[in-house]
Amino acid sequence: RLTKPRGPLIGPHIIGGVHRHLDLLKKWQPRVITVLDPNPDEMAELRLACPSAIIIGRIFVPDSDVESRIRANPESAAEWAHNLTMARMTPHVNFWQIANEVLQTVQTLPLLARFEIRRMQLASTAMYFCAIFAFSVGNPDMPPTDRMSAWRLLYPALEMAEKGGHAVAVHQYGKPDIWTPDQDWYGYRLEHQVLKYLPYKKLQFIVSEYGIDGTINGGARQGWQQYATADAYVNSLVYSAQYLERFSGRVL
Repeated sequence: RLTKPRGPLIGPHIIGGVHRHLDLLKKWQPRVITVLDPNPDEMAELRLACPSAIIIGRIFVPDSDVESRIRANPESAAEWAHNLTMARMTPHVNFWQIANEVLQTVQTLPLLARFEIRRMQLASTAMYFCAIFAFSVGNPDMPPTDRMSAWRLLYPALEMAEKGGHAVAVHQYGKPDIWTPDQDWYGYRLEHQVLKYLPYKKLQFIVSEYGIDGTINGGARQGWQQYATADAYVNSLVYSAQYLERFSGRVL
């Protein structure tokens, strides 16, 4: 990977169908593409346009519904998530995601781990792969007294993911740019903090959301257009993508 770069780690997150983006994607050939609510027909078209891309299919269910099901019974929730996945199954999706920024405290992480463990078990019987957790920016917590105290609650799931070829999804943002307020703990939290502590050195990660988020530190729900011009924003993404290429051995 040092002599032949595989391309930027930052790819599109597509909402509302892929058809209107196919011409652009054919030119772009991104490494990773996240698609919200994919269907088999459009995934076949996307695969034809981008034969080498890693495609993450996120099946959208309201966060409150996912969380309530996991709280009630993580294993039953995994069966439900598996059935949702099988109803949309296509070989053109590399990883399937259900949970999204839910149950991220030390009190609830064990429930989330049980959900993802059972989901990976079901996935292995059906021969598909999972994108697990999808943690929001700044999560899980990494307290200074014991950086891995929260992550250790997830070790059984992480070990299973590493052995089974699944991937861990995380989200990374900044404000008012992608390097602020602290790039080591927001925009580059995974690369600068998490990877060096985890004992699972072959475990693969996906940063499935990345950019500028106005809600950091209690702000309003605002995106990049409130903080940068299109040229300035895209230039910052290009610069960041070039830097992040060095982590491509661990981050898809």
